[in-house]
Amino acid sequence: MTPAEAAMLAYLQKYYQGDAIFRPSNADRWLTCHGSAQLIARLPRIPQKGNIYTRPGTAAHQLAQTVLLDPQKLSTEDFVGRHIIINDDPTDSVFVDEEMGEKVGGYVDIIEAYRAMPGTEVYIEEKLTLQHLDPSDPLLNECRGTGDAVIINRLERWIVDLDLKYGIGVPVAGDSPQPKIYLLMALLTFFDGKPWKWGGTTIYQPRLPVPPYTEEDHYKAFIYMPAEIMGDFLGEVSEAMHAALGPDPKLVPSVKGCRWCEARPICPALRESGLTFGRALTWEQGPPQQTVSAMLQPFPKVSVATHEQPRPPTSNGNVVLPSPAELDPVEISNMLYGGHLFESWFEGVKHRAAQLLSSGVRIPPTPFGSPGYHLKPRTGNRRWNAPRETIEAELLKLNLKPTQIYTDPKLRSPKQVEDSLPKLLKGAIAPLVERPPGAPTLVPGNEPEEPKILPSLTKPFQSINQR
Repeated sequence: MTPAEAAMLAYLQKYYQGDAIFRPSNADRWLTCHGSAQLIARLPRIPQKGNIYTRPGTAAHQLAQTVLLDPQKLSTEDFVGRHIIINDDPTDSVFVDEEMGEKVGGYVDIIEAYRAMPGTEVYIEEKLTLQHLDPSDPLLNECRGTGDAVIINRLERWIVDLDLKYGIGVPVAGDSPQPKIYLLMALLTFFDGKPWKWGGTTIYQPRLPVPPYTEEDHYKAFIYMPAEIMGDFLGEVSEAMHAALGPDPKLVPSVKGCRWCEARPICPALRESGLTFGRALTWEQGPPQQTVSAMLQPFPKVSVATHEQPRPPTSNGNVVLPSPAELDPVEISNMLYGGHLFESWFEGVKHRAAQLLSSGVRIPPTPFGSPGYHLKPRTGNRRWNAPRETIEAELLKLNLKPTQIYTDPKLRSPKQVEDSLPKLLKGAIAPLVERPPGAPTLVPGNEPEEPKILPSLTKPFQSINQR
């Protein structure tokens, strides 16, 4: 590490206040957009609080950890109808509903299946870091995080990183950078002098809707040779961290990388890329890039199409929004991509406004028509506030019949039934199952000629085909 890199690292460490600069959960951002770490440090730091989107996930992980480490062997169902404490704060808790009990229970079942394998060790919420590669290098310790579950079999010489994703809106790929970094850190952390035969990454995301996703998308597993992770991928990670400490690193916007970036509201590259969809430019050379030193220019003039003028003229760098009916396929493609980036920048502005309001900063009215803004809590759906047996006893006192309290039993899904069958009978339900086509959805990329079959570990106890 050069003296200039060491100075920048010290500056970033002071800003991040003990949080890891290069968290695996943000790897989609900093692995490609090297300047994002410095750009974030240009924002006044506001303490991050859990919100309605992150709190259920925090509770789901806490529930899983409580059950998996509980000496009394409680199940997730035992917590349904109760509150579970999160963030080690007795005053902060989340209600465990039936969905959380069921979905987290599936995650627990996967881990228990691993535990039943001879020679297997399971580590829950394990602290991991790259510093094991070189304890004298402080930069490596800035890439650290907590693995949801690390499963090791020293007899067969393999390691699997299993991540629980409780989110419902954004599917996470099983071979995304985050689990690969956790696997990399696990290979280093648990190295005992003997070579590993293979390493695996698994994303378990049980709340994805089916459709539009398939049931197989809930469990996504990949296998790697150790050389794949410890070779090129480790080099990519190390190169990205050093590039982030450079004097003026590049900002490279992307829909995936910018989605959760804190610097969205001040990123000149993101806004420029988004506004490009309204200019006479194409994406043949990729989205416009900027550096950290670039200034966020005033918002350009926007010309909107009218019936008389469906294509307003472009001048002085203004943004033109022509009539969609006037666009050719190439223009539509550019706007679809650029529009996502503009939405990402604008969502960052709204997120920053919510942060400021939460910390007591006022968003005032403006002379050109802005009414000012405030935070208004939304009213959630009603739910029972006690365990099922308590609710049932109280409702029966009101002379309600069981048929008035419970819904009729319904068939489990084909996947759930199939998992309950012996291995030799897995195909017995095929004549009873169909997969109807869903509504067509606009997606990026060309239509594939035929489906690609990726090697994966579909269940912990099945055989493995190495890549």
